[in-house]
Amino acid sequence: MAGKKRGHVHNAPSNDETMFPSQDSKPKRIYQLWPGNNRFCCGGRLVFGPDASSLLLTTSMIGAPALTFSIRMAFMITKSFPLFHSLILMGSLLLTVLDFTFLFLTSSRDPGIIPRNKEAPESEPLDILSNPKLPRTKDVLVNGYTVKVKFCETCLLYRPPRASHCSICNNCVQRFDHHCPWVGQCIALRNYPYFICFISTSTLLCLYVFVFSWVSMLETTYEKFRYRYDKKENPYGKGLFKNLFEVFFSRIPPPMINFRDWAQEEPDVEVGSIASELDRAFGPRGDRYDTEMEIGDLRLKTLEYDNKNNAIEETAKKKRDSVDVRSR
Repeated sequence: MAGKKRGHVHNAPSNDETMFPSQDSKPKRIYQLWPGNNRFCCGGRLVFGPDASSLLLTTSMIGAPALTFSIRMAFMITKSFPLFHSLILMGSLLLTVLDFTFLFLTSSRDPGIIPRNKEAPESEPLDILSNPKLPRTKDVLVNGYTVKVKFCETCLLYRPPRASHCSICNNCVQRFDHHCPWVGQCIALRNYPYFICFISTSTLLCLYVFVFSWVSMLETTYEKFRYRYDKKENPYGKGLFKNLFEVFFSRIPPPMINFRDWAQEEPDVEVGSIASELDRAFGPRGDRYDTEMEIGDLRLKTLEYDNKNNAIEETAKKKRDSVDVRSR
C-alpha cells in the first residue's frame, strides 16, 4: 500500500487530473496564495494592508470625541432648548456614521492591485540581438504623448502609466498616490474617491464638534455656575465680540509674583501668598470660609469698634463741656 501511494505521487498527472483535481487535493483561492503583504477577510472580499491594525487607533481618535460630544448633547436635551440640541445631536451622529463608512470603504477595498506575471515578458527580436537583457524602461503612447514606463522586477511586468510598486504592500498598484498609515491601505485608483470623502467628513466633523462645543461652553462657564448669573445680569459680561477681544487681544498683565526674586527667611510665612498675609493681619482662618466673607466680617467689626469709640469720645466731650460751664 505504501509503495502504491509513493508511485501514485511521483507519476505525472493526466489531462483529466489537470483539468479536474482529485478529491484528495484541496483547491485554494488566489488570495490564499497571493505573494503580497495584504491581509484578506471574509473569503477574500475585504482586502487590507499589512498595517491594518492602525485602524484601531484611527477609530478611537475619531469615535472618542464624537461619542463624548453626542452624550453631552443627549443630556442637554432634557435641560434646555430640546429641539436645538436634538438637531445638533442628529448632525453629529450623521457625520460620525459617514466618517466611519468612508474609512471602512477606503481601507477594505482593493486599491487597484495589478496582477503579477509568472515569467518575464519576452523582448522584441531586435532587442535580443543588441541587448540580451530585458530593458528597464519602455516608451508607450498616452494621448499622443510618449511616456516611459518602468519594469518591475518583483511583479515581472512593465508598470502601466501612473502606476507604482508599494514597498509596504509589495504590490504594483494602478494610479498609486501614497500608502496611508492611518487607514492601513494604499490610496490609488479604486479607493481614492472614498479617501477624499473620508478626509472631508473628518474635517467637517472636527469643525462641527469644535464650534458647538464653544457654544455649549459659553453657557456653562465657571462664573455662571459659581455666582448664578443666569438669574441676574453678569457684571463682567461685555458682549460676545468684546469678550472675545478681551480674551485674545487684551494685554496680559505682569505677574504678581517674581519667582526669581530672593525670598525672605521667614519660616512661618508662605512666600507670595495673599492668604498668609490675611492670616498674619487678621488671625487664623477656617478651612471652608470664603475670603470675601471674612474680610466683610472684619470690616463690620472694625466699623462697630469705631462707632463705639466715637460714642465714648462724644460722651466724654459732653461731660467736659458741662464741667466747664459749671465752673464758669
